[in-house]
Amino acid sequence: MGIGTLYPLVIFKKMKRQPFNDSLILRWLARCMLLLIVWLPDIPARAQLEVFDESPGTKDMFRSSTLVNMQTVQTGVPGSWEFHIRHRFGYVKADQSLIRNFLGTDGVANIRFSFQFPLGNRGMLGVARTKSGKTYEMEGKYRFLDQSTDNRRPFALAVYVNVACMSDDFPPVSQFAYFGDGRQRFTYEMAHRFSYSSQLILARKFKERFRALLIPSFQYYNLVTPGYQNHRLGLAAGGSVALSTKASVVAEYHYRFGRKPENGLFPATLGIEFGTVGHSFSVFVSSSQALNTQQLEWSTPYDYTNGEFLIGFNLRRTFWKKAKNEKG
Repeated sequence: MGIGTLYPLVIFKKMKRQPFNDSLILRWLARCMLLLIVWLPDIPARAQLEVFDESPGTKDMFRSSTLVNMQTVQTGVPGSWEFHIRHRFGYVKADQSLIRNFLGTDGVANIRFSFQFPLGNRGMLGVARTKSGKTYEMEGKYRFLDQSTDNRRPFALAVYVNVACMSDDFPPVSQFAYFGDGRQRFTYEMAHRFSYSSQLILARKFKERFRALLIPSFQYYNLVTPGYQNHRLGLAAGGSVALSTKASVVAEYHYRFGRKPENGLFPATLGIEFGTVGHSFSVFVSSSQALNTQQLEWSTPYDYTNGEFLIGFNLRRTFWKKAKNEKG
């Protein structure tokens, strides 16, 4: 399984037609992003102080805005911006191919570049580009709630939205192909390039070493292959265990509802993360090459019960904006 298996728009005979107008989705997402921006300066900080002043929050629960593929409640530090790289090497197996393909570096890789810009103390907007499907993305996150040290607020809560546009060429389709209704002849449209994800992020810090994440999510593709629903619900669980002040073990597992992957397995990841305030780096073994939630929830993972996996790494670098009165 390579990059091509992450490409969800392959068409053979009939395509399923989108059940409702795509412009409604775009308008809804645009309004959500607009509200995210508008609310940031108007969050009732005074009311928060009145309600939560006796219950200080637990901040900086994670080293980055992502664990591996999962989002965290981190949104970055005001006055800075972040550059992220997510890289997945090619498929390998626990046999002689591990050495022959040099840990997968000889295989077909997938990579994602992104820039993230904190908005206030709780929000973030970002842009990204993923190799698979030559996909461009816009993303936004807002943290509504911080966990308190006295457990009056037992967890942190954030929301995340992602809009992705596949810019690669559509695969060829027969002139006799029809939509799923079997009546209207199929033709590609611009709307078919789009997919969407929305997530509710719950995070909790246990003691000083263990952080846990639980994320229910909703994904929607405007164009899918026959037999698949346009939407999909997922539930991801993950966490990190601190080994020291600069290193942690991280793990993820992504469950999906409805139609299961062909091999009956779900994406899983295990790795180690290093980091400071200015940067973080993680290396891991994973069962999926997907790099955004939409692709991840539609992918068929490698059979890790048979020794199939890939190696990947994530890199985050924070750049600080120079103060106006700073010279040099």
